[in-house]
Amino acid sequence: MDNLLTVHFHSMHGDYSRYSMWKWLDGYWGEEAHFSREDDFGLVGQVTSPSNRFIDSVNLLVKTEDWSRQTHDYRVRRFLGDAPNAIWIVEGDPTVYYSKQAALTSHSFEGRDQHAFDMALRRQEFDQKWGFQGWLGHKYEKGATEFRLWSPLARRVQLLLFKKGSKNPKIIKMSRGTSINKDRHEMNTHGVWSATVKKDLDGVAYQFRVYHEESFYQDTRDPYSIALSLDNKKSLVVNPKRLVPRGYEKVTKQKASWRKANACSSVICEMHLR
Repeated sequence: MDNLLTVHFHSMHGDYSRYSMWKWLDGYWGEEAHFSREDDFGLVGQVTSPSNRFIDSVNLLVKTEDWSRQTHDYRVRRFLGDAPNAIWIVEGDPTVYYSKQAALTSHSFEGRDQHAFDMALRRQEFDQKWGFQGWLGHKYEKGATEFRLWSPLARRVQLLLFKKGSKNPKIIKMSRGTSINKDRHEMNTHGVWSATVKKDLDGVAYQFRVYHEESFYQDTRDPYSIALSLDNKKSLVVNPKRLVPRGYEKVTKQKASWRKANACSSVICEMHLR
């Protein structure tokens, strides 16, 4: 396994004739790696870390041939995915960027575009456009379970269902909502991904596979999980009837002054039960 990583490097000095990379893994001596071409961002090169296992992080820096000038040490995360890993780094900036769009906002980037990442910087506009007030997580019924994830910046999302004891999930495509309603956010679904599985899934473990860039994905638990697997890496579908203790009585109406009609409008403190 090559554990390939593509590196894009930008220098404000504009002279790329003497740069190369130095890369190393934790606990091992490093070695030099070279850039192979230029593009509109700067230099482009690839580093490999041959191994019989997946390498999830690599360290590197960019330097001149005589080491008279060098960048920060960068610790780079690698992601499992079906496309090559890629990063963008800017001389003078210690941040590792995992998309070109984000790197263009760097204060060390020549010709910086301060609005290139407006979706993250302009919070009020972002909230108005993408806010959602409907339910999220999963909604269980014996004959079908619906899953919802709010992830407006995702390129695509998949639902992973795991049979008991299996590491190989069933992969189900999730669909992005199409309704845009800035005034009624319970109907503003264009940032929400959903899928319905017509089967009794009580007790089944699941994850979401989120692609923020086509170059990599991340597998994550449901942010609205109500139960987790023993290793805390997967969410569990649970029949809500199984969560009601014997002798439990639900407090309603005036006695339950804290209860909201929509749980998404509540402020929740986290508690772990083991």
